[in-house]
Amino acid sequence: LTNYGDIVELFFDMGEPTPEQSKRFRETVVSLQPNCLINGRVMNKQGDFITMPDNHLPDVPLDTIAWETPGTFYHTWGYKSWVKGAPLNTQIKNQVKKLHTIASLGGNFLLNIGPKSDGTVVQYEQDVLAGVGEWMKTHSEAIHGTTSTPFKHLDWGSCTKKEGKLYMSVFNKPENNKLVIPGLKSKVSKVYILGDKDKIDLNFNTNGNDVEIDYSEAKNEVLDVIVVDYEGELSIIDPVIKSENGVVKLSENQAIKHGKYGMVSYRSILKDNFRTWDFEVSESGKYKIELEYSSKWPSKDFVFEVAGQELQINLKSDAEKRKEQELFDGNETVVKEKLSKSSLVTVGEVNLEKGINNRLLLRSAKPFPFVATLKEFKKQDRSNISLGLKIKDFTLTRVD
Repeated sequence: LTNYGDIVELFFDMGEPTPEQSKRFRETVVSLQPNCLINGRVMNKQGDFITMPDNHLPDVPLDTIAWETPGTFYHTWGYKSWVKGAPLNTQIKNQVKKLHTIASLGGNFLLNIGPKSDGTVVQYEQDVLAGVGEWMKTHSEAIHGTTSTPFKHLDWGSCTKKEGKLYMSVFNKPENNKLVIPGLKSKVSKVYILGDKDKIDLNFNTNGNDVEIDYSEAKNEVLDVIVVDYEGELSIIDPVIKSENGVVKLSENQAIKHGKYGMVSYRSILKDNFRTWDFEVSESGKYKIELEYSSKWPSKDFVFEVAGQELQINLKSDAEKRKEQELFDGNETVVKEKLSKSSLVTVGEVNLEKGINNRLLLRSAKPFPFVATLKEFKKQDRSNISLGLKIKDFTLTRVD
């Protein structure tokens, strides 16, 4: 910290310091490099930002605290002669997609390379970085200085924004060539593909609460970014799931998964802490909630909250664990969960009003507090570390 000029960031990694040690680490860094940022793996809430687990992203934007994702080309952090990467074009596309997705969620992308023992960089990794850099030459405005996506979910890509502009990346081109932006009520003045020298305008129209863009031809072989210029304040009406014939069906894919994040320890990150669904019913009345599910926990208590009403239920399963060794390139092992067969249960009944935007929230009955040490962690009931639930069908049926 005293021999290399200004240092912008110090990255602590793993270990299990005591609160006193973490505080001393921070005080030492700040005293010598007052402008240096410290990552969350210094532990015990002494970091300046959260470091996500390797190659992991949150499911929804995280704007309340600074964070980054450490990523790799393969599942290894150092040089290994036998590791083979994906085809070059595929790898460049993958990294660019991650870059825009992370930006759309409000984070920073830390991309790792593994130099050889003589300090040289593997040619493949050089080529990937060069490919990402080439894309950035014409697309950097969709990354730098942007803020996170204003949309709850996009089926076909991700979105970053600046005042008056939305930058829509297209991961999955729709078969009918119609790119639908859900609930965009702001007046759109222009739509074009970023990086296109001729700035060819794309045709668009308004259909109800949605904006539809004619996206017939991809322009960039790595990743297209479509720029939507809008006027005035950004106005978005989030879509809700509608009832049909007195029945609301909610699926796993429609859920918004919310995490819980902290910097107490490396384990202070829960990706699937609770889930929500937004829906409306066409008739007021009493509705029965039925759930068809699979769970990785033999027995666990859950809470369902909707319209100010709370229902608690214990869900059982015959799940079991199995361990598989040497996943990927031999750098990692994994414990896989075998889910139980689907079970159907009645959760209970709730009263709902017509035309009201209702939110169904599913969470564990017991919270999972963050603890500093592995010893404390092992004492916890691990069934509350995530929902561990796969939903086949969520049905709300009017019964009166």
